[in-house]
Amino acid sequence: MTDWFHGYVLAVDPGGTTGWVLMADETGHVMSWGEEPDRKKFLDFVWDLLMADALFGIVCERWVTMRGRAFTNEPTAQEIIGALRWMSEYTDTVFKEQGAADAKAFGGKDALAAYPEVGKGGAGHAKMALRHALLYRATTLQGKRLT
Repeated sequence: MTDWFHGYVLAVDPGGTTGWVLMADETGHVMSWGEEPDRKKFLDFVWDLLMADALFGIVCERWVTMRGRAFTNEPTAQEIIGALRWMSEYTDTVFKEQGAADAKAFGGKDALAAYPEVGKGGAGHAKMALRHALLYRATTLQGKRLT
């Protein structure tokens, strides 16, 4: 393995309910996952992980403002992305944004089948976060350091 593999990667699907997956970056094992409707609780959770020096990186779904798009949770998603970016910079942690379409194209049903418990009983946000984690690992394992 290369020298940038250590710790955990937190994958995030931000929004009114934020989905997240904490994945071991060397093994791909999902340590925990969740869907959190309370923005402060989620950000406190991330801050605690960063203060414990447990995270190598955060990979987050990118939000792009487009004309005609439903704006229900967009401000919340953008606020969460901004807070995650600041926390990452403050703690010198890798931060990477990915497009939703890229994650969906990579993390299809076959990829998700290896993780049947993730998102079980949820609204699908944790499964989307899992797609981001899987795309991040696959890209990183190909030797493309995402900094």
